[in-house]
Amino acid sequence: MTQDLAGAPEPLNRYQHASPAATAVLEAPLDARRLGVRLHLPQAFLTDAATDCLSQIDYDQLTDDWAEQAYAELAKPVHGKQAPLRRATHPHHCRRNCGPTVCRATFRLADYLEQHDRATRRHLCPPCSFWHTAHTHLDDLNNLSWAAGERHRLQWAHHLSHRAVDHGNIKALYSLATDREEARDREGAQALALQVADHGSAYPLHRMNELRELFDRLWPNGPDPDGMPTPPWRPSASALRGQHVPPDAS
Repeated sequence: MTQDLAGAPEPLNRYQHASPAATAVLEAPLDARRLGVRLHLPQAFLTDAATDCLSQIDYDQLTDDWAEQAYAELAKPVHGKQAPLRRATHPHHCRRNCGPTVCRATFRLADYLEQHDRATRRHLCPPCSFWHTAHTHLDDLNNLSWAAGERHRLQWAHHLSHRAVDHGNIKALYSLATDREEARDREGAQALALQVADHGSAYPLHRMNELRELFDRLWPNGPDPDGMPTPPWRPSASALRGQHVPPDAS
């Protein structure tokens, strides 16, 4: 343990003196972890995201095996038996239950580098290749969609939210409903809100109040099938777990 603690800053030293290709590869997991993506990241994501982190001169000088060289450089253990980026086999669970759980090769960032990055690079925004590659290769996208919106990458925030919904993320579906509400698309917001209710059992219980508030705003008089005004509707737990909610007839 003493050796590990003593060697903790060494991955940072390796990062600061790495080759341009290795530095570019390492910046993808640094950005991903800082923006709320899971710990284990697929190699295809890291490699493709690195391209916009290279200057044109460095990019022109890449060899055909540049990625293999970069991963080998970053995987070399330093003092304390740590490495800036190490391979880790991690089970992949399909949110859509489209097949059995499989194990795939992923990479994990050194803890010390992650902590240092949160303190020193927190205001930096990843390049375009990062967002495009995340949309292509990742399924843990809800936090990333929010982060894109906070950084005024609004188109990417929209695309990442839709991609997260495709992977079965109900919180992303809620976010899309609120986006439609803010855009004054009431019908679009209502349609998405009903989809959230249809999957209500998968919605986090500690965030159920925000879902009820959304229904109150979209149906202020209650979704009364007889067309008569009613007091503001409070959807019951059963309604949020999948019961059909009649459309607005007020």
